Formats: sequence, C-alpha cells, structure tokens
Amino acid sequence: MRIEAAEIYGFGKWQDKTFDFENENFISIIGDNEAGKSTIQNFFLFILFGMSPKQREKYLPKKGGRMGGKLVVSEIISTPITIERLHDRYAAAAKIYLANGEVKDEEWLKVKLAGLNADNYRAIYSFDAKALLKLPDMRAKELNEVLLGVGMTGSDYIYQIEKNLTQAVADKFKPSGKKPSLNQAFEDLQKKKEKLMQLEAEENDYQKEIAAKNEANQKLNELEQRIRTEKETKEHTELKKAYYENIETFHVLSKRLEGLDRENKIPAHAKETYDEYHQMLMPLKSEQSVLEENYKKLKEKKKELEEKFLSDTEFRQLENAMGNVTDIKRMEEEEERLQTRIDQLLLKQEYALDSLQIKLSASDLETLELPFHIESLWSELVKNKEKWELEKNYIQNEMKTLEMEKKAVKDRLTQFNIDEERVKEIGEIENRLEQHKEQEEALSLKAHLMDLDKKGKNEEQKTKMVLWISFIMAGVLSLMYIALDKFVLLIAAFLLFLSGAMYFIHWNSSKNVRKKLVNLPSGDAVNLSEQEKAELEKKIASYKEDKEQQSSLEKELKSINMELLKLKERDSFTEEQLENVQLKVKEQIEQFPFLQTIELSYWPKVIHALLPLQERMREISEVKIDKRDLTHQKADVNERIEKFLNNITAISPTSDRMTKEALSQYYEESVVVRRELHQLDNQLVDLDKKLRDIVTKQNPYQNAITDLFKETGVNSESEFLETVDYHDKVQKLKEERETLHFQLSTWLTQEELVQISKGDYANLTILKNQLEETETILSQLAEEADKLRQRIATHEMRIKQLEESEYYSTFKHDYLQQLEKLQEQAKEWAVYQVALNKLQQTKEFFQEKYIPDIFEKASTWLQELTYQNHEAIFPPSDKIGIRVKAGDGTLFEIDELSQATMDQVYIALRFALSEVMQTEQAYPFIIDDGFVHFDPIRHKKIIQLLKKLSAKQQIFYFSTSLKEEAGYAVYLSNK
Repeated sequence: MRIEAAEIYGFGKWQDKTFDFENENFISIIGDNEAGKSTIQNFFLFILFGMSPKQREKYLPKKGGRMGGKLVVSEIISTPITIERLHDRYAAAAKIYLANGEVKDEEWLKVKLAGLNADNYRAIYSFDAKALLKLPDMRAKELNEVLLGVGMTGSDYIYQIEKNLTQAVADKFKPSGKKPSLNQAFEDLQKKKEKLMQLEAEENDYQKEIAAKNEANQKLNELEQRIRTEKETKEHTELKKAYYENIETFHVLSKRLEGLDRENKIPAHAKETYDEYHQMLMPLKSEQSVLEENYKKLKEKKKELEEKFLSDTEFRQLENAMGNVTDIKRMEEEEERLQTRIDQLLLKQEYALDSLQIKLSASDLETLELPFHIESLWSELVKNKEKWELEKNYIQNEMKTLEMEKKAVKDRLTQFNIDEERVKEIGEIENRLEQHKEQEEALSLKAHLMDLDKKGKNEEQKTKMVLWISFIMAGVLSLMYIALDKFVLLIAAFLLFLSGAMYFIHWNSSKNVRKKLVNLPSGDAVNLSEQEKAELEKKIASYKEDKEQQSSLEKELKSINMELLKLKERDSFTEEQLENVQLKVKEQIEQFPFLQTIELSYWPKVIHALLPLQERMREISEVKIDKRDLTHQKADVNERIEKFLNNITAISPTSDRMTKEALSQYYEESVVVRRELHQLDNQLVDLDKKLRDIVTKQNPYQNAITDLFKETGVNSESEFLETVDYHDKVQKLKEERETLHFQLSTWLTQEELVQISKGDYANLTILKNQLEETETILSQLAEEADKLRQRIATHEMRIKQLEESEYYSTFKHDYLQQLEKLQEQAKEWAVYQVALNKLQQTKEFFQEKYIPDIFEKASTWLQELTYQNHEAIFPPSDKIGIRVKAGDGTLFEIDELSQATMDQVYIALRFALSEVMQTEQAYPFIIDDGFVHFDPIRHKKIIQLLKKLSAKQQIFYFSTSLKEEAGYAVYLSNK
C-alpha cells in the first residue's frame, strides 16, 4: 500500500492543507517542535482506521470548520482509491471512492486491510525515539517477551498481560505458601467452621420453641377466621332486622307487578317522543300563521304603489337630468377646492420665501432658472474653500512648530564649545598616543628580532653544512655527466648548485637585516602610564562625542530649514487656490444676485430649499389650468339641464335654484317608490319561500306522530294519551321495586332477593332468635382465643431470652460470607491460571514458527547498519536472553551494548518484524525522529538503508532537521 496524496479539510492545527506524495517512496517531513508532524501521523491513522469520539475531540479544528480529509492510496487494488472520512458524517465512517465511480464502505476497507487496526499499525510499521529509550530499562528476557508480543498482536500488550497474569496468580495462591490471600482464607475458614459446629448444638432448643409458637399462631389464625365469619353472620342478620320493612315492601311490589304484567306494545319513551314532536310543531304552526298574514298585507301595499310608478323611459330621462345636477354640484365643490388649494399654495410660497430671508420674490422665483449642475458646482466651491482654509491653518501651525524647534536646536548648538584651541589640543593628544603606540610596536619587534638572531647563530653551522653538501653533490653529478655523457645529470648538478647558492644568499641577507633592525636607534622616547593614556583617550572620546552631536544638530537644523521652505511654498499655493475660489464665488453672485447676502457654506442648502419652491410654483400653475377647464365643463352641463327642464310639462320653475330643487325632490320621490316596489317584490318572494319551508319542516314531525300512533296501536290522540297514562303507572311501580332491589342488593345475594320476591324470608321473631345464638358462639370463641394468645406470649418470652445473644447468627452469617468470598477468589484464580496457560501455549507456537525467521532477517539488517561490525542476533532461550555476535566472534548480552548499538539492534528487529509480518502487501513505514542517538556515520548509514527499504515499502520519516539527503522532503512551518 502507498499513500499518493493527502488533503486535510481540518485536523488539529492543519486546515485546508494538501500534500502530494505521488511516485515518492521515501518522504521526509521536516519541522520544528509544535510544527504539526505528529498531527499528520495521526491524520493518516484517522483516515485509515478511524478514532473514537473522545479521541476525535482532541483534533477538532481550532479555527472552526469541518474535521476530516481524504487520502489517495494505491496498490490496495489495481487502481488508486480515495478514502474520505469526516467527523460529523456517517458516524465518522469512511467512504471509499474507486476509479470507476463505485463507492465502498468501511467494511470493504477493513477487508482490504486484512483486519489491521491503528494499534497494530503503530506497533509493526511505526516507531520513534520513545520506543528506543525503553530498551536500557529492560532485561534480556523482558526484551524477548516484548518482541514476541509485538509479533503476535502488533504491540507489547502480550508481554504486559503475561506479566500481570503471573503476578496475579502468585499473589492469590501457592500450594505450600502462607502469604497469598487464598492460603490465608482457607486457614481462617477452617477455624470458623469448627466454632460453628459448637454453636449449632445450642440452637436446637431455640428451634423447638419457634415450632411451638408457630403451631399456636396457626390455631389462633383459624379461630380468628371463625370469629370473623360469625361476626359477618351476626351483621347480616342485624341488617335483615333493620331493613325488614324494605324487605316486606319489595315482596308486596313484586306480587303487584305479577298481576299487571300484561302485553304492552308502547315504544320506549313514547310520551316523551310525542311531547317533543308536539313542541316542535307549535312554533312552526304559529310562524306559518304570521307569514300568511304578512303576505296578504304586502300584496295590498304593492297595488297602491304601482298606481304612482313612472315608466322606465321617463325614469331614465329623470336619472340623466339628476346626473347632470349632481355633476354641477361636484364641479362647484371641485372649483371651490381648487381655489382653496391655489390660495394655500400661494400662502405657503410667501411664507417659505420670507423664512429664507433672501431677496427673491414669487415672480422672480417663477422665472428663475437653476441649471442641473449648479448644486454640484456650489458644493465643490464650499468643499474647496473649506479644504484650502484647513490647509492654510495646518501650514501656519506647522510653521510655528518648526520655528520653535529651530530655536531649540540653535540653543542646544550654543552649548557645545569646539573652538580652534580645543581642536589643536586634541591633535597634540592624538600625536602623543600615536608615537606611544609606534614605540611599543618597535620595542616588541626588536625583542622578536633579537630572539631570531639568537636562533640564527645556532643554525649557522647547519646552513654551512647544507651549502657544502649541495656543492659536493653538484660536483659529483658533474663528474657523472663527464663519465656517462647524460645531459640530465648536468642539469641536475646545475640546479642543485643554484639552489644551494640561493639558500646561502637568502640566509645571509636575513642575517644582515636582523642585525640592522636590532641596531636601530629607539628615537625620542614617549613614556605614558596607563592612567595618563586612559585620560588622553577619554578626552578624545569626549571630543568625538561632542563633534557627532554638533554635526547631528546641524543636520537637524538644516532639515528644519528645508521643511520651513516647503511649508512656505505650500502656503503660497494655498493662498492662490483660495483666491481662485473667491473669484468663482463672485461670478456666481453676479449670475444669481440673491446669493449676495448668503454665506457660501449655505449655498447648497439654498438650492435644496429653492427647488421645492419652484416645484410649488409649477403646481400652482397646473391648479389654475384645472380650475379654468372645470369652469368650461360646468357651463356645458348647465346648458344640458336647461334643455331637459324645458321638456318637462309638469314642473314650471321660477328660477334656476328652485328648478333644480323641484327636480331633485321629484327624482327622490320616484326613486323611493321604485325602491319600495323592488323591496316589496323581494319580500313577497321571500315570504312565499318561507311558507313553503315551514310546511316542509312540519312534514317530518307530522309523519313521525302518525308513525308513533300506528306503533302504539291507536288511531287518535286521545287513545294514545290514555294508553300512555296506563303505561306510566306500571313503570312507576317497576322503578320503586328497582330502587329497593338496588338498596338490598348491596348486602343481600341475588338468590336471597329471589326468595324474598316469592315470600320465602324470616320474620322478626326468627331473626331475633338467630342473633341470640350467634352472640353465644362468639363469646365461646373469644375465650378460646385468649387462651391461645397466652400460650403464644409464653413461647415468645422464652424465644426472646434465647435471642438476647445473637452470637450464633452473626457468626454463621460471617462464615457464609467468607465462604462465598473464598469461592469467588478461587474462581478468579482458576480463570487467571487458565488464561496464563493458554497465553504460554500461544507464545510457544509463535516462537517456533516466526522467531527464527525474524532473527535471521534482523541479523542481515544489523550487518548493514553496523558496517559488518556485528554480524548476528541470536534469539533467547529459557536461561539466556537475546545475544549479539560482534565481527570478531565475541558474544554480548543486550544490556552490555552501547545505547546507539542497542538502538540499531532494536531497529533491525523492527525492520525484520515488518518484513515477516507483511503478507500480500507492504504498508507505509512511519518513523518519528527514531535516530536521535546516532552519530553522523550511523545516521548516514540508516538513511541509506531506509532508501533501500523504500524500494519495497513506502517510508515516511518525520524529523526536526534534514542531516542527510533523505528522499523527497516536505518542510513544515510553525506559522
């Protein structure tokens, strides 16, 4: 399996981050502490295997957003897949997207990962410096157990479990020991059992008393039950005596009803049903009479009104005339309203002009033309004036501030006294210090040359010897040239002679130079003590400091002068701009004279005030035009009214007003008559419908009464009422009997009530005799009960005496509790023992099958890691732990090795374990700064081996720094 890419939506400190590892086998992820390296490792494990809700809370994004991401993984199937997992979706289950568009679930991924989980992955395919630090604290046997556990489960849990199980078994029981808890519990329980047998003998008497008391209680309970039965019998007889009159009445009513029990076909509630129907019919019949009377009256009234009614043609002409009259009134009202509107607008206009306090009349306003751009022009003038005035004020303030600073700098310059006399004094001091320094250097050089001269005398003999040897060898080589006639020998002789001569010349010149330098005169002596030298240097330093401050102040003064010059230029430019603004203001006043008395800042507000006034003037003109049009319309309508009145013969008006009033009165009367006739027609139709509805409503009740008579077997209302009266009498007797039956049934049985109705019941004399017999029986039973209670009290007193000492029951309770506890402990010990045996059997199987292969491969890795300095790792036996064989054949126990070598052994074992445990596919190896104890050579070697391993298995190497070239590198930042 290979991780090709990772996209983090949100996980811990990482948010919206993408990593691309495509075609990379060895990836180094480099970052400082807190850079997020461990977070990336846990992100890989979260996407592949998931996390519990509590674990996920730790990695919720710090800045909000969704938690999760996705990995692109290859070599699980033939094509790459994308695994996505989100904290708040699908219960944090993974979704796997295949290249062909299919979507798989978490179970599919688990199958493809062969059941591998996060813990197993960390143990087999991941390690860090913490795992290596555990090695020195483990003995050889413990290291073997941990390695075995890692191979079996993917972690060191097996070793820890076995260790805990062994300790738990030893703590609980040993066959010959006394200290374990089970051994002690067995001894204590045996002693308590012997003591319990002694106490059981003393318990027998107590049990006999208990049995006698229980027997007496049983007899007393039976006797009390008989007493309750007799008391119930007595109470029942007393009730019969008390309610004897009701019993006798119940018997009489039963007999009377037997004689009246003839066939009766009256329906249930016949009288109530008849009365209900009759009550329903009464208001309907009354309403029918009223409606018929009203219908007759309305018919007569309609006949009277029809005699006064106009024809439809005449009424339409009258309606048109009245419409014209109404139009005239409306027009007059509208004309009056328009005149009022004109007066109001003129009044508002005058008031508005007065409130503005400008020299502008209403007529001027009507002819005033304000271009559309005038507002922006005036606003620009206001803004420019304010802008340049503010600029001028600012410049003036800045110039005042700079003048004050200039004066302060000049005052500070006068504090420094750097005149020619002080400059001359400082020059003399510097010359003295320079001469003192040259004298010290000359003395030091002279001493050094004298020392060289002493050494040169010792080397004079060596130089002469070297010179003679070179001359002699040159002579020998020359003779050999003469004898052998080889030009090379002549060249060698010449070079040897030349080098000896040059060496002699150099040595002689160095000797002469040293003699001349040693004999040089010392010059004028300038002797200064350290204190004098320090004081002179202090004066020079003070002078330089004053000089620097003076120079700085002069620069500052120059800068201030420059700033003042710039401000004066800005002030001049600002003044010109203000003059331009004033010129434009003058032009506007000439164009609009009413602005003469208005402050410039108010000009934009004035235009806002004038625009509504101009709009109002246009509105006044429009209203006047509407009024003029309305006057023309009114004249036309009056002409039509006069023409209509001339055609009316019934009315002869004497004036316009009287004519219109008479016409209106005549029209109103006609409208009233027409309205009344229309209402009468509607009322007659409504009454006719109501009469039909009333008859329809009566029919069901009439039919129901007829059916009721038939069902009762009568033909008339009188026969029906007589039959119902007889039925009511019989029903009343039955109700009285039922009332008595209900009262008696509360304490009498149904069988007794049947007997009473037949006359089979005891009279008062018999009831009195039965009560006397019951009283005698109750008295005898009470005496027997008192005797039994006395016997029970005697038994209880003797039992109480025996129970005063609770030692036996308490001791027995403690014994049983301890026995139960011992059984639980023994069961727990047995479980631990079985688990330990099974675990040891599993270990033996794994050790025989996988351990040799693991140690063989680990030896190969160790040879490469140590440059063949160690050649083998031997698995442990029963008595000997893990051993390492050095290159010279020496065997070392694991704890005899250095820390770095021990780390190499552990790394070799982990690489071998990963190689053996992987079956179908190799999972990426994650290493978190696992080589912190390695020196540069070891570190370089492990990086080389990791590169080699990455050819078969992808490797992620997390570190704080990149000491060697370690494949593809990703650098993380703390920001």
